[in-house]
Amino acid sequence: MSCCSNAQWKHQVSNGALEGLARRERPRASGAKAEANGSSGPDVIYYNGTFHLATPNPQYPTETVTAVAVTGKTITDVGDQTRILGEATGSTQKVNLNGQTMVPGFVEAHAHIIAAVQTVYCTALTAASYPTITAVLQKIQGDINAAPAKSWLFYMSFDPSLLPWDENGAGTGFPQLGFDEFNTLSNPNNVCVWVENASGHIAYANQQAFTAAGVTTNTQPGDGGWFGTYTSGPNEGQLNGIMFEPPTFGYFTKFAPTLTTDQVEDAMLGFLKTAQAAGITTVCDPAVGIGGNIAQELELYEL
Repeated sequence: MSCCSNAQWKHQVSNGALEGLARRERPRASGAKAEANGSSGPDVIYYNGTFHLATPNPQYPTETVTAVAVTGKTITDVGDQTRILGEATGSTQKVNLNGQTMVPGFVEAHAHIIAAVQTVYCTALTAASYPTITAVLQKIQGDINAAPAKSWLFYMSFDPSLLPWDENGAGTGFPQLGFDEFNTLSNPNNVCVWVENASGHIAYANQQAFTAAGVTTNTQPGDGGWFGTYTSGPNEGQLNGIMFEPPTFGYFTKFAPTLTTDQVEDAMLGFLKTAQAAGITTVCDPAVGIGGNIAQELELYEL
């Protein structure tokens, strides 16, 4: 999830989307074999592979790690394959890695799990799906054509640094979004468009969105944020449709739909499942509490 885009979930917190989540009862995963099935043997034994683990079992310090036993969700033994396979019971699953490598879970040092709520109402403009600025604008145009009058369209994951350099031959380098680009789109129904940069530190909106949000050159952006302006030409000093840092985002994201608690929870769990599928077993979220209610967020993470 994009870095530090707290405005995205601050709106959800302020509208009560997290209420009740922390109070729900959730089944806890069992980490002990005895709790799992009452047997003394491991659930799974992995063998015949290359194991990159920190240390062998301290009870067998001279063993080469050629097998790993797992009980519940815990590695319960590492060491010699022959010895560990001898621990198997009739219910133990034996997994022959056939030479594959097993490593500890990866650690994601900086991600924002609650920001996964963006995926519910934002369309991702990833370079993989929209590889040129032309494709990006065509996508937005199509959505504008289908949207009700004066409604809002929200986007995320726009990364101009992954798009072709100087695509249109204008000598401007990486493409951008702003009033100039949005004004090339047909928008007779005044649909509001807001796009978040993949970094989470920059966003872009069309003139209709700025008008609906009441943002002008006199608007105070909040500590650490600022609204971009033209630096030359006839519009010098006027807003250009670009904003910097999350304190500016709230003027626009307050128009995002309020999500149900189920939607918030499903989005967060979906993010974690995606991380797990990639081998990431630990995620550090350095922005817990920025959403406005640290107690609710901490309880939510404990579910």
